Amino acid sequence: MAESAFFPLVIYYLTTFYRRGELARRLAIFYAASNIANAFSGLLAYGVFQIKSHAFYKGVPGRLQNWRYLFIIEGSFTIVCKCPSSRLNHEKHLLIKNSRMRCILVAPEERS
Repeated sequence: MAESAFFPLVIYYLTTFYRRGELARRLAIFYAASNIANAFSGLLAYGVFQIKSHAFYKGVPGRLQNWRYLFIIEGSFTIVCKCPSSRLNHEKHLLIKNSRMRCILVAPEERS
């Protein structure tokens, strides 16, 4: 339910940075990246749930179930990707800016 507004908000946010001619390519890249990420997420989940060792399959006390390992793997990947992005920003680790003028990743000639 909370993710339902993500795609429309990303489209709105990108419209604040790019002109109409530039926006189509950026949205195509965003949708393609989303589909590729979903495909790899499904493959990863399938692989984790196919592990049938005693630690995973038999429910040995002190061991985690497969779905918990999947959350740990996907969550750690998110944290690893967040660390380099937080170094790019100097305002309380928030990379998303309100406008093109404040974004440090945009070249000075593109800010106008």
